Amino acid sequence: MIKTLSFALLFTLLSLQASAAITNLNISGVSRFTAATSTATPIIFGGLAGAFLCPDTSATCNNCDGTYTQCNEARIGDSVVAKITFVSAISGTVLVTKDDDKTEITPKSSSDTSATAGQTITVELFWGDICDIDEAAVGGCSPGAGGLFNGSFKVGVTKGSSREFESGDESQKISFQVYQPDLTTNSCLVANPEKGLCDFEIKAGDEKVIITDRKTINSNASEVSEADFVVTGLINIEAVRFMYSEVSFDSTSPGFDFVDLLVVNKDTLSQDTITGLKNDTNYIFSFANIDTAGNVSYLMDSTSLGCAGITAATNIAGSSVVDITNCPYTARPQIVVGLLGEDLNCFIATAAYGTHFSAKLNTLRAFRNQFLLTNRPGLLFVKWYYKYGSQGSHYIKESSFLKILTQVLLWPLWAFSYLALNLGLIMAFILSFFSLYTLFIIAKRVRRTKRRALC
Repeated sequence: MIKTLSFALLFTLLSLQASAAITNLNISGVSRFTAATSTATPIIFGGLAGAFLCPDTSATCNNCDGTYTQCNEARIGDSVVAKITFVSAISGTVLVTKDDDKTEITPKSSSDTSATAGQTITVELFWGDICDIDEAAVGGCSPGAGGLFNGSFKVGVTKGSSREFESGDESQKISFQVYQPDLTTNSCLVANPEKGLCDFEIKAGDEKVIITDRKTINSNASEVSEADFVVTGLINIEAVRFMYSEVSFDSTSPGFDFVDLLVVNKDTLSQDTITGLKNDTNYIFSFANIDTAGNVSYLMDSTSLGCAGITAATNIAGSSVVDITNCPYTARPQIVVGLLGEDLNCFIATAAYGTHFSAKLNTLRAFRNQFLLTNRPGLLFVKWYYKYGSQGSHYIKESSFLKILTQVLLWPLWAFSYLALNLGLIMAFILSFFSLYTLFIIAKRVRRTKRRALC
């Protein structure tokens, strides 16, 4: 019995010794690096979005600039060097192999060849050699659009002379994923859009905008599919980059004026607002999807705009309030004085329509911005309205009858606002006068007819 236990203990110790791992592992010269955990193998990611324009061809670089095209802030190439540093508890020969422990991979000549226990060891590998570990690779990292190279290798220290990892050696398995996204842009309007976000809407706030109505390729107006964020292999859509410009859609780019929002789950981004914007300034927004390899790709297709008066080339600085308000991808942040506010507990019109995103409220907002907030009498009226309007909104919000009644009473105001915004204030007054006069004449004739009938 004791003899059996002794053999079992010896076998266990040898197994532990054979599986001993290196420590203090760190890897640079990659697009992204996910460190090892107690249950997961470390992974290095290589992103291939956009052209390889690195001035130092041995290092990753940021090719995201002012061009509206896919890119990667740490783009790799065949000649880029992945630098691996680690510490081993044993002294011996530094070795890099495929996952089979014996097929050797030759590192860059500047790598350490021998190791001293407890000292930092450096191994450098060309990304072209890493990609070639995948049998599908033919001479480097060129999987083609939508292509993925993946595999794993081992790095460590061997005490023997066989150039293989054996019992008593120390090594660490490292996985890799190299992905090149498709060149296409993303739009919910096409039959087969790419992965990730394909549409959204922007609403104005105070020095910020609010992101609403996010859509993905399999979703309708109220659904977002989890599968739409899965690309291939271990590559997923992990964030959305919202880009903006004060000039035009064509002026947005992945390299300037953007906010990256993490995809928490299929229904949630890390936040739904973009802050730090200037009030009383027109903005236009676009988006791109960011995958696990750091690729900024599947950008919003400019044909998705579909906005009256605004094309991809339109300088929105001169766009009308109506055009800015009606376009889902443009906004003009304003000081919160009511209808632009996010507090649904106040303001009569918001309470009546049940949401501050109603199309009619957009018209009232635009009228307020263009004709009331631009002069002192109008501004005083707005302040008075929002001071006392909240008192009645609580009752309206809780009563279906009062909601309908208020909507009926607000309809003439909305109609006047619509006419003023589209035809001008003077024409709106003229048409409103003739409309009221016509109604007065009709009512007068109806009254006369009733009197004659009674006689």
